[in-house]
Amino acid sequence: AVPTSVVPTSAVPTSAVPTSVVSESHALPVVAANEAGSEAPPVRLASTAAARDARIPAPDEGATTRWENIVAILMDTRPALGAVLQQALPVRIDAEEVSFAFQTGSFYHRQADTSDGRAAVAEVAQKVLGARPTVRVVERTDASPAGSTIAELEVERTRARLEATRKTALNHPMVVEAFSVFGTRTEQAEVRLEGE
Repeated sequence: AVPTSVVPTSAVPTSAVPTSVVSESHALPVVAANEAGSEAPPVRLASTAAARDARIPAPDEGATTRWENIVAILMDTRPALGAVLQQALPVRIDAEEVSFAFQTGSFYHRQADTSDGRAAVAEVAQKVLGARPTVRVVERTDASPAGSTIAELEVERTRARLEATRKTALNHPMVVEAFSVFGTRTEQAEVRLEGE
């Protein structure tokens, strides 16, 4: 049998959700009791992953830039770790704490969440941020706050550069003239860029 706790519903503030990280298999069901003392149906606490996600705030505007600076240095000094960290979502990046999230159960999470990995991040963060922060590696699910990993940002930047190059090519005076001579509309044109 799974152990349960009986507590009055009014005695369970939302701030009482456990903040320690435990595996989901250790989450206990809580049986709430109403004011008269009779038991309400069991309510399972949110999984620890969901509880962790509920605590993950959206990163501030500068966090991504600071995170990119840290990872860029690690790409030079520790390329394998740097490549892993490109897959992380920056959560909090400041002089007190550097925390970043990976998808729950991901290979990248296991690679980064080592004492050596955290120490390397702390060392570089100290150079970038001016103080040695605490380093936390957390789990991310689809419910995590909006934000992008460096890898996702690079895909978007590449896509934007390609689109800008296509527009520039289609608006070039010689191309516009060729379209008018041949009676072609820009929507019908196919632009091929080097490397595609």
